[in-house]
Amino acid sequence: MVTIQRQLDSLVAAISRAEAGGDVEQLDAVLAPDFTGVGPAGFVLGRDQWMERFANGLVNESFELAELDWRIHDGVAVGIGIQRQRTTYQGHRNDGNFRLSLIAVPSGPSGQPGGDWRLLGLHLSPIMAPTPNAGRASS
Repeated sequence: MVTIQRQLDSLVAAISRAEAGGDVEQLDAVLAPDFTGVGPAGFVLGRDQWMERFANGLVNESFELAELDWRIHDGVAVGIGIQRQRTTYQGHRNDGNFRLSLIAVPSGPSGQPGGDWRLLGLHLSPIMAPTPNAGRASS
């Protein structure tokens, strides 16, 4: 498990570097061929569309993936954490803190463990301020 955790940490570091630097070549190396990303406003992008965000005006001034907690089941890793970003898209501010879910799969033959991992899916949800009655059971 320690080896898998290191591999997943490497994947997260590579994703962070690629996103922070707008590095499409690095993204190409870490995204699974059938990657799908769900953005913070609910839009769904395929692999090529995800990589085209930078050419279409996405600029990450700062980007961080943090507090990732991984669970591995049947060769699939699911990580839940936080994404923090200072970002513009086509000149408009798009800063925020988002709850992040990552789905990663081994890149080996037929998805067998033993090598690097690839990002298969990503889902972002804005972290909202709690409402006054959040978490309280109603009577």
